This record gives sequence, C-alpha cells and structure tokens, in this order.
Amino acid sequence: MLGALFSAVASAAFLIPWKLATRHGDPEVAVLCLLTFAALFATFASLLDRENLGLLRGGLWPTLRLALLMSSFTLAGNWSSAESVQRISGALLAVLQRFELIVVALLGAVVLRERVRPTFWVGAAVAMSGLVLLNQRVLIHIAGPDAGFDPLGVLYGLGSALFFGAMFVLQRRFLSGVHLVPLNALRLWLGVLLWFVVYQRVPTADQLNSDLLQTTAAAAFFGPFLSRMGTLVSARHVPAAVTVLVVLTTPIFTLALAWAWLGELPQRHELLGGAVMLIGIAIPAFAMLRRSA
Repeated sequence: MLGALFSAVASAAFLIPWKLATRHGDPEVAVLCLLTFAALFATFASLLDRENLGLLRGGLWPTLRLALLMSSFTLAGNWSSAESVQRISGALLAVLQRFELIVVALLGAVVLRERVRPTFWVGAAVAMSGLVLLNQRVLIHIAGPDAGFDPLGVLYGLGSALFFGAMFVLQRRFLSGVHLVPLNALRLWLGVLLWFVVYQRVPTADQLNSDLLQTTAAAAFFGPFLSRMGTLVSARHVPAAVTVLVVLTTPIFTLALAWAWLGELPQRHELLGGAVMLIGIAIPAFAMLRRSA
C-alpha cells in the first residue's frame, strides 16, 4: 500500500503544473511534451540500475509487449484529460477521473478474477461522497446557473478514467516477470511514437514555448514518471481495486501541498470531505488487514 500512497502524493503534485501546461499551449502538443519528458526521466532512472540490463538478456519481449499496451492507453488517457481540463474545472476533472475506481473494480473482477467484497463498495461509496464534499465547486459547476457546465468536458474526463483504469488492470495482469523501470520507460517512448503516428505532424517552434516546456517537465516528473512507478510497485502486492482506492487520497494530498507551497489554508468543507474520504478508504483497508491476520 505504500506504493499506492506514494503514487497519490505524486499525482497531487502533478495536477498543478499540468493545469498550467494546458493554458500555455495546444493540448495535443502538451501531451507530447509530457510523454517525452517523462520518458527521459524514466530512461535515466533505468540506466542508474544495473539490474535493468537483464532486460536485454531474454526479458525484452514480455516487457515490450506490455509497454505497447500501456502506451496506447497512456496516450488516450492523457489526451482525454487535456481536452477535458480545457472545458471544465480541475476540481470536476479530479472527481471524474476517480471513476477509475469503478472501472478497475469491475474489470479486475472479470479479467483478474479478483473478488470485490462488499466492504470495498461501502468504502468506495463513502470515499466518493467525501470527494464530492471536498470539491464543492463540482456541485456549483453542475447546478449553478452561470457555471458554464460542459457535457463534452465531462465525457472526456470519464474517458480518461476509463483508459487509465483499463491500463491499470492490464499491467497487473501481465506484470510478473518484467522490469518495472524499463517498462515505464518503454511505455512512455512508445507513447511518444504513437503520438506522431496518430497526429502525423511535428510541433512548430512557436508551439513549444518555454512556459509549456517548463510546466510539462514538472508535470511529467510527478505524474507519468513517479506516480506511475508507485502504482506499478503497488500492483505487484495488493489487489487492483484496493490500490486505486488508496490512490483516491490524491485530493487530500493536493490540499496539503497547496497549504505547504502556496499558503492556501483548506476550508471547512475541504477538511470535512477529506475526513470522510479517509473513513471510506479505511473501511476496506482494515477489512483486508483483518483477513490477512
């Protein structure tokens, strides 16, 4: 579970620069920059560990096959989130992407044959209600008369949850016997290659402005690089649905980072929503620990 918690912290740090990146350029170009920087980080990390050289001695094909599958879903998920965040608030997108929890639970039961116990659904319902309470702006966007609610932005947000959820189930299904850090690097480089195949163009110098490059580099370090490594490690040890439920703590860490970095004190409804989320996450976590004991 520590890997999942680490992933949640990194995801919280990812959201701020990624939101800024989509303001500094075209969403499609922002996705390309995000994937490229993350691939560079992952490649450098792979070179630091000599054990990863074992990838070249018979372990290349399983890793490459899984990386190709993951890169396809990575490209689709990041593109969907970039399109969504331009149409709706970051708070609403954060809630919509957490529907990945339901996608992983359902696909995990079908593909991985992992039993989803009633305590999980109870905890998920409580945690999701806390997430909505924490993001009161979500209710304003849906019900407010001047909210500018965009159904297409919502669909893109749900699409990103679907793509990332399916990727998580696939990686857990085929994760045994592969090298995690090179896997992440291959996934990202294949995502870069697929970007050019899909869009069939090269970004111009004007599109690659310094603000876009700086914000996507920061987002890449925390998101596709660090956060994904946390989920990969977690996926080897705990059921997929439990990992994603723990990652649901991302908005709580976002509040903590906003307070530490920006001096923004959380409001009362945010504290209450965070407390409700923690209760929801604790329900299946304690049930799993009790069964293990």
